[in-house]
Amino acid sequence: MDWKVLNNNRDFQRVYSRGKSLVTRYFVIYYLPQKLGYHRIGFTVSRKIGGAVVRNRVRRRLKEMFRLISPGLPRSADIVIVARGQAKAGNFAQMKSLMEIKFREIS
Repeated sequence: MDWKVLNNNRDFQRVYSRGKSLVTRYFVIYYLPQKLGYHRIGFTVSRKIGGAVVRNRVRRRLKEMFRLISPGLPRSADIVIVARGQAKAGNFAQMKSLMEIKFREIS
């Protein structure tokens, strides 16, 4: 399944207010099912996590994890992934498998 970027603040707010969430120690996944036929995804990394270099590295890692697992996701949804403090030091493989498990719960 294909995916596109969620970059409108109004869309983020709709996912936060109407959607559901799944929490891990590395990130929080907010999701709101929709019928567009593809996923729209946004990533949020707070300044509390670190400077620009650290935040961008965390965001790139989260994007890559989602890219690797997205072909197996059956239902289309608006998704926002919010990084938590542990994400900057987390093991990539462990975080990816945790993300897969959480996305299986959605389906």
